[in-house]
Amino acid sequence: MVGGVERQTDDVMQAETRSPDSAPSQPEQERARLRRLRALLRDRPRRQRLIFIASVVALGVFALLGFWAQRLQTLPFDLDVSLGLQGARIALLGWTMLALSIFGYAPWSYLTIGLVALAVGLRVGWRTAAYLTLITGLQGVANLLIKAAVGRPRPVGSLVDTLTVEQGNSFPSGHVMFYTVFFGFLLFLAWTQLRGRIARWAAAVASAALVAGVGPSRIYLGAHWLSDVVAAYMLGLIILAFAIEFYLEYVRPS
Repeated sequence: MVGGVERQTDDVMQAETRSPDSAPSQPEQERARLRRLRALLRDRPRRQRLIFIASVVALGVFALLGFWAQRLQTLPFDLDVSLGLQGARIALLGWTMLALSIFGYAPWSYLTIGLVALAVGLRVGWRTAAYLTLITGLQGVANLLIKAAVGRPRPVGSLVDTLTVEQGNSFPSGHVMFYTVFFGFLLFLAWTQLRGRIARWAAAVASAALVAGVGPSRIYLGAHWLSDVVAAYMLGLIILAFAIEFYLEYVRPS
């Protein structure tokens, strides 16, 4: 009888300790997010189902924009967005937008790919580094082929301020596709391979900021229209999704 009372008392004390008011700590929440991500990565049918649905939607948006980009110099919303961004009067905005785009210009793009591939090779493995370089090159080839097929000219100075000198066609944005695939894959590697919390967050936030920021940067600099940028994000995300899936199936270290 006494033992039963003692056990009940212990249960009550433990229940009070686990009261709803005591929220999980930040490290616990981060570990829970990592567990959910790793569970998704291990759940092959669910992962592939999500990739298929997202890719169909993204491909539909890309095809629709490509259809109109081949026929119109600008879509109805392109000019308004460009003028709105360029009309912003914020200190150092121009330098910030140029800095966001710098990694897509040669020789900085080659230097970035080489240094990052070296770091990935040393930290994760040389097979992963070679794979990152390969998918980056393949997306570049795809971008050039689509640009040649669509043949859309770049924005002209009579419509918007062209703050950089650009070559080639406009649709889809090469910078945005490169950033989405290259830095997007780095984001994936950082979140799944880096163990240190600070290093993981720093690499993930930097990669995400570059992917998110390069689109507005290309519009602000007068290098692309909004439709060029959105289409590049769509196609870049499709390539990134299948690149990650292939990596999980055949490339990643065992």
